Amino acid sequence: MNFQNYFYIDSRSIRLFRVLIGLVVCHDLLVRFSDFTAHYTDLGVLPLQAWYTQYKTPGFWSLAALSSNGIYTLILFFVGLAAAVALVFDKYVRLSTVLCWVVLLSLQNRNPILYQGGDDMLRMVLFWSVFIPKYPKGTGKAYQIVGLATMALLIQALYPLFFSGLYKGAYEWWYKGTAFNYALQLDQLTRPFGLWLRQYPIVTGLLTRVVYIVELAVLPVFLFPLFRERIRVIVFWTLFAFSLGIILCFMIGLFPLCIMACSVLFIPTSFWQRFKHREVEIYTQDDASVLVWWGRRFVLLTFFITVLWWNVVDVRGSRVKFPRSMVKGMVALRLNQTWGMFAPTVFKDDGWLVLSAKLSNGDIVDLNNDNLPVDFEKPSYVLDRFKNDRWRKYTEQIYSSGNAHLRKYFADYLEHEYIEANKVERSIEHLDIYYMRELTPQGEEQFHIEKVLLYSTKK
Repeated sequence: MNFQNYFYIDSRSIRLFRVLIGLVVCHDLLVRFSDFTAHYTDLGVLPLQAWYTQYKTPGFWSLAALSSNGIYTLILFFVGLAAAVALVFDKYVRLSTVLCWVVLLSLQNRNPILYQGGDDMLRMVLFWSVFIPKYPKGTGKAYQIVGLATMALLIQALYPLFFSGLYKGAYEWWYKGTAFNYALQLDQLTRPFGLWLRQYPIVTGLLTRVVYIVELAVLPVFLFPLFRERIRVIVFWTLFAFSLGIILCFMIGLFPLCIMACSVLFIPTSFWQRFKHREVEIYTQDDASVLVWWGRRFVLLTFFITVLWWNVVDVRGSRVKFPRSMVKGMVALRLNQTWGMFAPTVFKDDGWLVLSAKLSNGDIVDLNNDNLPVDFEKPSYVLDRFKNDRWRKYTEQIYSSGNAHLRKYFADYLEHEYIEANKVERSIEHLDIYYMRELTPQGEEQFHIEKVLLYSTKK
């Protein structure tokens, strides 16, 4: 195996990747900041004391959980945003990448109920990017950067598809071909294009099988020993099309944005040379002492093996075990990851919240529908009931019985926000939080909506 041919990243590709991933970090931080009070302060849905009670375990840490002072948390956001901007402009690259990783890890850990697969992806590509060698700039040359770090970053970009494919059950994803159509029936995820597409089960059946094959094949194809430059182009377009398809069909957070950013890592040198021919050199950063050289490779290889090991263990039905003694370290660095997207089967239910508030003047309004009179009928477009994908994920998680103890904090936050918005002109006498659970029909079944009372402040 020619290591260079398999695992190089062109310096122009890594530059474009840093721009894109920096923009993804900016986007994530700005979306999180729009819900600053709700998600990161004691007035929100998870006060710091509740975080310590529920989530503080050995190895699980967060700089955002060191203080409940809002100014401190604002500074943390500002540091992360400044680092992301520096990454976009290719300044202080290693320091900026480390700061982005630390800030994002801290914010993710501060409110784990908002957690999604895209958070795994963003955190992991930032982690591997820290180790990318610093290639010379301003020389007029292009470089093929080669090393264990580039290998880890390229393989990590393919893990979500490959291990998601392994995790999926073949019954819905291959034999029946119904998985994609079931996913499009989840109104709390599906965008208008997806709502239109689900009318054509023959098309969605074909797409289901195509996605399943692509996920299982993309990593083996990338490792194929022949036609290396062409294969890299194929992988680039596969990842790009995969992410674009998700964006068109679903509101599903950062995941497709991260995949799209990672796709450019596979753009081969031959592609860039068509636009501007430059002298190309291989760059491996071998200028360190022997001790540092071996130490760096030992650390990277250890991380690479443990991450691969973790992913193999996480596959449904795997008999491989991960040592308990190593779990704390994986959690501390948040190298733990899971790629069970729409797997092993697609959820057959989703829903939306109705926040029924009885006001002091006798009116009963829905705080989740612009304070209009309560209406338990299904909205014409369910996604309108979610401010953003973080709130959509929160709704999904708060419905879970395992998070029932957190519903009180949600109710307290809603009442506080209503009073602040209305200047105490009208107060809430009591609040009922309903989850309107919609069951996806299978076969000849009909759609069924179940009204589930999650929490009530009524005495």
